[in-house]
Amino acid sequence: MKKQLLFTVTVLFMTIGFAQDSKTSITLAYPIGVGDNSVASYPGVADIGVQYRMVEAGPVHIGISANAAYLSRTTTLGTATIKDKVLLLQPKIFGELNILSIEKLKPFLGVGYTIGNFTTTYESSNSQPDIKNSYGGLNLNLGVAYAITDLWFLHAQYDYTKLSKGTFTNTITLLKLGIGLRF
Repeated sequence: MKKQLLFTVTVLFMTIGFAQDSKTSITLAYPIGVGDNSVASYPGVADIGVQYRMVEAGPVHIGISANAAYLSRTTTLGTATIKDKVLLLQPKIFGELNILSIEKLKPFLGVGYTIGNFTTTYESSNSQPDIKNSYGGLNLNLGVAYAITDLWFLHAQYDYTKLSKGTFTNTITLLKLGIGLRF
C-alpha cells in the first residue's frame, strides 16, 4: 500500500512539470439535461472524458476525445417502481483555441457521433421484462476550460445530440460542469 501511494505521488509530481504543454487530459463532470428533451428530467450521475491533442495548427489544437455520460431516474407509480437509465458514448474530434492574451481560458468546439443506450426496468408484483433501446446520431458540442493551475482546470460544456433509429428521432441537450486534469 505504501509503495502504491509513493508511486502515485511521484507520478503526480512528475506530471505537474509537464502539464502546461500536455497533450492529454481527463475530465469528470456532472451532466444536466436542459431544455425540452427526453433526458431533461433525468438526474445526471457522471460524465467521464478523455482528450488527446494531436495537431497544433497555429492557435488551434486539434484532437480526439471520448466521453461517457450516465443519467438515471426512478419513478414510483402505485406499487410499481420504474427505473430509467441512459448511457451516452460520445467519440468526437475537437478544436481548442489557445489565446495568448488569456492563456488560462481555452474555448473548444467538437463534432462527433453519439451512441445512446436507454434501459427501462419495472419492479412490481407483475414485473415486465426490461426494455432496451439503442440509438445513434450526430453530436455537436462547445465549451470552455479555465486553468486553475498548470495541472487542474474547470470546464463547462454544452452538448447537442440528435439520435435516430428508423423513423424515431430524439434530441438530447446536456450541460456538463466539471473539473479536469492535464498530464
